[in-house]
Amino acid sequence: MTPLTWSDPIVIVSIFRLIWTVIATVVAAYVVVYFFKALTPALKLSVTPRRIAGNDKLIILELEIENTSKVEIPKDKVLLKVSRQLPLQTYSANTGDCLAREWVEFDKADEIFESTTCLNPGDKLHVERIYAIQSGDVLHVGFQFTSKRSFVRRFFPWARQWTTTCFSNL
Repeated sequence: MTPLTWSDPIVIVSIFRLIWTVIATVVAAYVVVYFFKALTPALKLSVTPRRIAGNDKLIILELEIENTSKVEIPKDKVLLKVSRQLPLQTYSANTGDCLAREWVEFDKADEIFESTTCLNPGDKLHVERIYAIQSGDVLHVGFQFTSKRSFVRRFFPWARQWTTTCFSNL
């Protein structure tokens, strides 16, 4: 049996098969990453407080959800929790002290956007709510969207919950 050389047809075919396998693997990996990224749901939640002109005891909270992804996101529930914090004691605080935490407990929260069943790509939902506020009070607002898991989405590690919080003392 003679040793194989680079010019033997079987060696050339083996090299082409190896190159073809590497190229196919790289292309397949790119396609998987592209579609995984393209099919991942993404939401933008925002809470914007504003004062009613001429009234110091009322505040309007503008709540907005925008589907910034390319997929439909089925809604399970949207929760809103507004709680009053006591006036912050800033005169006794040192620089860098945390005066209030961002954590919001969503037990006993209000469910909003109840008639909405899903968010299509590019959809933007907007609602405004009016709250009474006393002078010096700080409102701590938690806003959370929870999506339903469809049969197919149960097998993917996509985010199911989006939450944002804010403080307001207008």
